[in-house]
Amino acid sequence: MKYEVQSVVFDPDGLVIQYMTSTDVRVGGKLMATHQLHLHATHPDYRDDREGLHDRLERILRSALEDFNESEPWEPEEEDDDNEEGMGE
Repeated sequence: MKYEVQSVVFDPDGLVIQYMTSTDVRVGGKLMATHQLHLHATHPDYRDDREGLHDRLERILRSALEDFNESEPWEPEEEDDDNEEGMGE
């Protein structure tokens, strides 16, 4: 079964993972259920992985912020309004 992780929240007590699976999508893709799993930080099976995940996410964040700070703000090109008709035309 494949899990689609939608969010990960770190808090002092542990980790909260929001996720869904392919079987959680119903009604032709118009309805879905999501799940939350709360992992306590003191559990020995999860503690080291939680810390490792936090460290990896922090490295990604630092790298992305470095790229962000070294780049100029993006401004979309202006669209040519001559070809567009106004209201009622």
